[in-house]
Amino acid sequence: MFDPKDPTIQGLKAEFRERFRNVSRIMDCVGCDKCRLWGKLQTSGYGTALKVLFEYDPENVDHFHLRRTEVVSLIVTLQRLSHSIWAVEQFREMILHPKPPHMTLADKVLAYFASIKFNSFGDAFDEELREVMGAFIFVVKSYVFLPINLWRTGIMFLGKMWDRYVIGDSVLGKVRLNLDNIIG
Repeated sequence: MFDPKDPTIQGLKAEFRERFRNVSRIMDCVGCDKCRLWGKLQTSGYGTALKVLFEYDPENVDHFHLRRTEVVSLIVTLQRLSHSIWAVEQFREMILHPKPPHMTLADKVLAYFASIKFNSFGDAFDEELREVMGAFIFVVKSYVFLPINLWRTGIMFLGKMWDRYVIGDSVLGKVRLNLDNIIG
């Protein structure tokens, strides 16, 4: 990309190398191990990007090599940069389209009680009676269908155990127990 014989480019390369060595030395002084690791990894990724920028020559590809650690650090740094760009977009969206503030539990309770309409005794009794009848019908249906649901659950459990422990990877191969015909 750049002419390697140009003296300004050589000076620029040397200056970049020295700056990245200084940043790497500063990272050695960081007390948190995680921060030091991520900082050194990202610094190495930026250094690898600059190495590709300055030293890659499409005409002489055989002399350009990246070590495994350089490739990893470059990929990690690109991931972190793309995540940062995504976060900026999320912040921009939050600024352009703000959402209403989160209501606390006390605010929700107050809003709920403020929206209650008080009916006369007759209307309240009819509504309460409908609620009780609905609950009663639900309970009766659940007791009626309980044996059927237990039977289906048991058959499905046995089928899965059959598939996992009896058939497995045995001679029968990929033959599985067809539960739809049994449950029916």
